[in-house]
Amino acid sequence: MQKRLIFSPLLSIALIATACSSPMKTPDIKPNPNPKQHYEITMTVDGAPKGFDSVSGSMQYVVKNSDACVAPDPVSGHHSNLAQFLPFDIKKVDEHTYKGTVVTDHFLDADYYGLGVCHWVMSSAMAVFKINGNSIDLRPSILNEDLVAEKSVDVYFPLADLSASDGLKYGDGGQPLAEVSPQIRQAVFHITLSSRKETP
Repeated sequence: MQKRLIFSPLLSIALIATACSSPMKTPDIKPNPNPKQHYEITMTVDGAPKGFDSVSGSMQYVVKNSDACVAPDPVSGHHSNLAQFLPFDIKKVDEHTYKGTVVTDHFLDADYYGLGVCHWVMSSAMAVFKINGNSIDLRPSILNEDLVAEKSVDVYFPLADLSASDGLKYGDGGQPLAEVSPQIRQAVFHITLSSRKETP
């Protein structure tokens, strides 16, 4: 005869309480003291009738093998990718050109949970273009695979984004041209992000 396991409501509550009282350990994430993977990103604005008041950058890092090396959350079972965000400086070269340098090996790989070494990767680099008084921040980005392959990425935005002032603040990440509706392709501009590996 097959045995059935029966849990009482009180036991279930006790198990949940135990799980909730055992939070995941916060890992000691250390920066790489000798990073070697530096890439210069050039951002070129084409077709915009006005300049930008400020441009800043942000790098996103994740653990690419988190399912194997990060302990699951005791309640949800989710494996955190331990995402980290770091700023990087972007300098204006002229009215249409901006440059910044990112580091893809900023964090040291480490075994945080005794499950194996976690391997970090810079998943993307994003620029934030701002116009004072505008309700929209333009946020073009380049993925790691395009960055390390030194490819160029074109990101398209509606020209209306340059003068939006409806008070609803949000970020527009743009689109590749193939995803822009043919009806509005005459009313867009684009930002090209290209990368070049810097020699030590």
